[in-house]
Amino acid sequence: MAEAGGLMAGEGGQLSSRERSGSEWGGGGGGRVRVRRVGENPTEIIDLPALPAETHSPADDRSGSPRAQPSPADRAAAAATAAADGIVGEIRSSITGASSPGLPPPAVLVVPGNPGVCAYYEDFALALHSALGGAARVVVVGHVAHTEREMEDGRLYSLQHQIQHKIRFVQEEAAAAAAGEDGENQTAYQQQGQQQQQQQQQQRWIVVGHSIGAHIAVEMRRHLPTHVAHVVGLFPFLAFNHHSDQQRRLKLVASLTPLLAVVAALLQVLRALPTGVKRWAVRRGVGKAWSSSAVHVTATAMLRYGMLRNYAYMGHTEFIYFSQREFDWAFLGSNAPHFTFIFGRDDHWGPLHLHQEMQERVPQVAAYVDEEGHEHTFCCTDKGASSIATHVAKLLRSRGTLAAL
Repeated sequence: MAEAGGLMAGEGGQLSSRERSGSEWGGGGGGRVRVRRVGENPTEIIDLPALPAETHSPADDRSGSPRAQPSPADRAAAAATAAADGIVGEIRSSITGASSPGLPPPAVLVVPGNPGVCAYYEDFALALHSALGGAARVVVVGHVAHTEREMEDGRLYSLQHQIQHKIRFVQEEAAAAAAGEDGENQTAYQQQGQQQQQQQQQQRWIVVGHSIGAHIAVEMRRHLPTHVAHVVGLFPFLAFNHHSDQQRRLKLVASLTPLLAVVAALLQVLRALPTGVKRWAVRRGVGKAWSSSAVHVTATAMLRYGMLRNYAYMGHTEFIYFSQREFDWAFLGSNAPHFTFIFGRDDHWGPLHLHQEMQERVPQVAAYVDEEGHEHTFCCTDKGASSIATHVAKLLRSRGTLAAL
């Protein structure tokens, strides 16, 4: 089994979680979560822009004063930043086809699992942004109707709806780039002329999908091969696990739609409890490993009738989808260089027997096992979010697959 090892994250251009704007979470999100429309749907998004090149390079002292000899810690930080700059060049070249600073910065799209709440992935996104030296734009796009700010019409959204929603996001990004509406980077790109505009339209994404988000990412590659350059599946839910009693029970429960509606209504009553009580109850349920922010999001943003019903309905449609078809090994084989997967050691959603079958059927695919023992909910723990982000950054650099795209 291949091991997904660690990588020192660069200090330059780092966006620390301590930089959030306050400790309270608005709606279902953290300080960096905002809402925009994707198609007709209000959608929570975290958008960490690529930083200017000088912010992810070793800083020069321009004050004119004598410079002190760097300490061992300073030298270590400089080495980490240089390593990050190496990633920057390789990723920029692999996505855009050249290392010219006038080309669009690399773009990474993080697709959540279920629940698809952006705030659960904020620490992971910040860590990944830092591990890539700040040179790549990192975007998290939540699922429709999975937070209060996205609940507009009371509809229930299936797995297929969520796939189309993420496809629509990438298409809208391409259309905005073609129209010169890329906000912060618009002026720099327009200076490159019409040829640069065409290159901008062709910007391609690395899509990082967690759990059912990995399946969504695979489908994005299927439908948007010119836009999705590479897929990284983390603890991927790609097929129904017939060996798992837990999945069989969850499949049964998810099919009891009327009962789940009653349960959702009862859980909403708990919203009236003081926040401290709800946080205590969540902490008792999930254990000490979860970060304070993940506990707070769970306690304050999830106990809403429409959202709970959407979590359950999406799960129900996931089980229906996987019960009706086998995993498409032929598609994976024909696109093998465009996929990387990291499996957990004890994860019924992405079991090790699927990892083994993947290695046997499509040995060209990079399929790794996380030997550090992180749980499926890695994004909800400080250590897991940082460690898996570091793994992803290292793999994007070390495998060399992206350079061949």
